[in-house]
Amino acid sequence: MNLSARRVLFLSLLVSSLNLSFSAAAKDLSGRIGVGVSNISPGLSEPPSVSVDWQATSSSSFEFGLGTDTRSSQSFLTLGVRYNRSLFIEENQSYFLYMGGGLISQTTSGVNNSGFGAEAGGGSRFFFAGLPNLGFSVLGGLKLETSGGSRFRTSVMAGAHYYF
Repeated sequence: MNLSARRVLFLSLLVSSLNLSFSAAAKDLSGRIGVGVSNISPGLSEPPSVSVDWQATSSSSFEFGLGTDTRSSQSFLTLGVRYNRSLFIEENQSYFLYMGGGLISQTTSGVNNSGFGAEAGGGSRFFFAGLPNLGFSVLGGLKLETSGGSRFRTSVMAGAHYYF
């Protein structure tokens, strides 16, 4: 199998896995909203974001984030959104694939570097047994950023949300 066919196969499996989910006595967050912090922002040296995680169904959620830093020498503003699709759901943990993006505005020494970012990868959301409404997430994947020039990079992100 040549490299092009392998890429097509990999992308096909990744896209088709977004339609799969498995659950076993799982924590049902359907319709709940989590408020917290994460580094969802699409920028390179982004500040943490205030974020809202809306669990649309038991296996899919949307996270919205706003990050800002108003330093006079280097200001920063990001707006981001991420879609999470659970693959495996356990009692206090779920594993998911995600994809997202957002806008970046960064000013350094009077030079504005605006652009966008896009990301994709996998992650996990977990809850401790005694804290049923406080969720923590850890994600890893690839990011594309266009602020101040295009750049691909690997990323590790984390967050914490309280679900109402």
